[in-house]
Amino acid sequence: MKLARPIRYVLTCIATWRSVGRMKTFRDIINSFGNAEQMGRDLGVSGLSVRMWRRRNSIPAQHWTRVVDLAHARGLDIISLDLLARIAASAATDNARAA
Repeated sequence: MKLARPIRYVLTCIATWRSVGRMKTFRDIINSFGNAEQMGRDLGVSGLSVRMWRRRNSIPAQHWTRVVDLAHARGLDIISLDLLARIAASAATDNARAA
């Protein structure tokens, strides 16, 4: 079963590559990391925390710099502080409209 990990990695890379052009929500950003547990380990938080962020479509601002650094290390140069700020502003506008 040693082949399963490389295949899973390739499939994750393909899914990430396909989603790069569609980074419009925090969920998209989180999904680009492959899974909540891996992102959590990389950020020093639990996978449960990351799953809650995904559910709320939010990434706490204190983690943004580290998220960008990790994304760039994975070749996801599209993820930037500017992109995260635009997503947050868009989410705030959407929430205000819903209220």
